[in-house]
Amino acid sequence: MDLARCGDAGRRHRHDRDDRPRPRPAGADPRLEVAARRARQRAVGLLFLYPGLKPFRFRIDGHGLTLRLPDESALARSVGWGSVEAIMLEPRPDGPPRLVLVPAAGVDLGVPAEYRNSVDGRASIILLSTSDVRETPDRIDAALRRYAGDRYPLAG
Repeated sequence: MDLARCGDAGRRHRHDRDDRPRPRPAGADPRLEVAARRARQRAVGLLFLYPGLKPFRFRIDGHGLTLRLPDESALARSVGWGSVEAIMLEPRPDGPPRLVLVPAAGVDLGVPAEYRNSVDGRASIILLSTSDVRETPDRIDAALRRYAGDRYPLAG
């Protein structure tokens, strides 16, 4: 078949392999090409790691709490205020306060409430340490006072 008659003369196709080295533009530095290639390889490597780098998320609003903690075994969901009997900032003598949740009776949050909090001794779930988030304990306190109502013992 004469390619000149088909209109494909001089066109390259995806299935054509050309392993010849490509000419460098005038003044191109081979070290920059190597650096660019390494940067692309690192970027591809980070994409493969991305699923393990899920962002930490914590939100308090009128609907309840939204949590996505880095640890896959931890609570990672939205928890409505109806599922919460109490929530508190538990003071600690050896570090920053922790946010502790007491689930409502009969509610399964997918994480066992095995911890006995130091505020009132009820079975609880430690959600996070205030050192794990950008917000200060005062801002967390203000959000809990605003949205948690009587579920937050210090909201008085």
